[in-house]
Amino acid sequence: MPIPSKPTLVLLHGFCENHTLWDHIIPFLEYDGPIVAPDLPGFGSAPPLNKDFTLEDIAVYLHNSLTKQNVQSCVCIGHSLGGYITLSLKRSFPEFVKKIGLVHSTAFEDTPEKKEGRNKLIKFLDNNPSSRFLSTFAYTLFCDTNQQRLKEDIEKVVRMSDGLSGNIIQGYAKAMRDRKDSIDILTHEKSPLFIAGECDNSVPAESSKKQISLIENPSHCYMLENVAHMGMYEKKEAIIEAIGRFIDE
Repeated sequence: MPIPSKPTLVLLHGFCENHTLWDHIIPFLEYDGPIVAPDLPGFGSAPPLNKDFTLEDIAVYLHNSLTKQNVQSCVCIGHSLGGYITLSLKRSFPEFVKKIGLVHSTAFEDTPEKKEGRNKLIKFLDNNPSSRFLSTFAYTLFCDTNQQRLKEDIEKVVRMSDGLSGNIIQGYAKAMRDRKDSIDILTHEKSPLFIAGECDNSVPAESSKKQISLIENPSHCYMLENVAHMGMYEKKEAIIEAIGRFIDE
């Protein structure tokens, strides 16, 4: 009897990034199934969706795209925005998504303060070129103590957003602002992957610790010291080890 093939490992990038975020991680993952790292709509080489899309629309797009590639089931791991879409994909297609992982992401909806920050960004881009935002955005994702050491990596992240339009940024800012709470999806998982940074300004450590406390089996939950929002650069080896243990289980 043939051995069933493993689910496809799907790695989703975050806001103002593209699939190359995972280029220096994938070669070190010892996974004997397929690995896919797609560009989300509007990022990298992927065409955008309509102007008023939701994260649910992105999840449907991703499911359709993966099934067209003959992906029958997957383990989905998402960074930041990619984590939100992972949760939406799991809610919409629970049998398709076998396991989920969040890397510097959250299952909670935006706080009022976070929503106000999204609104300010949307308004800012009404009157300013996207380059004014993108030139500094990547730096805010790294812990201050890591920025000098990782200057070349930060520049790589900056280049991921080259040419990104204000409309795409605004569209995703609105979709993230309006997403619903998904803590029920995260806590329903038997043992999800959850990686957070102690220095993360985008997903505060206290919020991450609260989510970890709600997970029944936190054996794949990690709080990384001296890490902000970009553990795949700030502590690459720890990320590889964490993902490796998760997909090997």
